Amino acid sequence: MPDFIEEMEVIAIVKARALGLNPGDYILIGGGTPTGAGRTNFMRIVQLPEDRDIL
Repeated sequence: MPDFIEEMEVIAIVKARALGLNPGDYILIGGGTPTGAGRTNFMRIVQLPEDRDIL
């Protein structure tokens, strides 16, 4: 389980690309910190980057 919002964002981007979304598409990421707390306390709208920009 990721510990930081940035890790969650990378995981979501990789998963979105695996599902067929393209660079330039937008995804909504929701989650909570600390992880495992059972609460959602943030949302981010992220534009999918080019593959070379993910890591």
